[in-house]
Amino acid sequence: MDTVFYMVIPCYNEEDTLPKTAPVFLEKLRSLIDNGTVGDASRILFVNDGSADRTWEIVRSLHESDPHFVGINLAHNVGEQYAMIAGMETAEQYADCIITMDCDLQDDIDAVDRMLAEYHNGCELVFGVRSDRSKDSFSERTASGAFYKIMDLLQTGLVHEHANYRLMSKKALRLFREYTETNLYRPSAACLLGLKTGVVAHERFVRAAGTTGYSLMKRVRLAVDAITSYSAAPLWLLTATVFLNAALFLVSAVCLIVFSVKNGAFHTGLCVVCSVWLIGCMLSAALRILCGYAYRALGEAKKRPRYQIDTVLFR
Repeated sequence: MDTVFYMVIPCYNEEDTLPKTAPVFLEKLRSLIDNGTVGDASRILFVNDGSADRTWEIVRSLHESDPHFVGINLAHNVGEQYAMIAGMETAEQYADCIITMDCDLQDDIDAVDRMLAEYHNGCELVFGVRSDRSKDSFSERTASGAFYKIMDLLQTGLVHEHANYRLMSKKALRLFREYTETNLYRPSAACLLGLKTGVVAHERFVRAAGTTGYSLMKRVRLAVDAITSYSAAPLWLLTATVFLNAALFLVSAVCLIVFSVKNGAFHTGLCVVCSVWLIGCMLSAALRILCGYAYRALGEAKKRPRYQIDTVLFR
């Protein structure tokens, strides 16, 4: 049976970009259909994320010109992550597998062939990983490098140099749908599914047109979402602070005792230092306990699945 494959592409104010990149997407899809990799029912799904320009008009025009172009129009702007989720949940009804990618074609579209090859070899998830970012600006490379180093340090489970370029099978989409929390960071959530995965390296190119929608503040918000949703490392850093304050209190207390025995009088300065570290130890311990309760409450509120069954065998 022919594989039904969907490209899911969010669009926000892409009236300058779409006319240049849409023919490239279509050419790639037709080549995959012609060589038998996917079936003719495969589609290119554009998700218009409440654009304020002519993006949706262009999508409708593309659909009228070729049925391989399809689209959904969101009522208002929800951000790239949720626009992709809307496209994924729509495509799941029709597709055997999907690939999410950006509209600007900065990620090498020829990697699609290798990602589909991994899928046909049994992978349910295939991560596109950027192997060369030399064409990015210095500020983009610096911000991206810092982002992934922080994610690694805080153990968020994020695949290094992976963002939105990803293949997901129907099974992966079904399991992903069970993650119902509001602040969902897709790249980290995908790593939790526990399915057979593959990695495909690809180059990073210059945008076909327009400017990036990822400002510094948006990158910071994504980092905060990933850390607060998928990492308990900040709690362990706070725990280390408790022990550090306790150690400093003990050192100052020992110094105070030694000075008092040796000189037969209390040292006012040491008394103050000892009191400060004792209060700091108590406050940081109390904060750690409160944050621990908050983290558990957050986990309950997310209602993530307790388990996910991969394969069932019955006689």
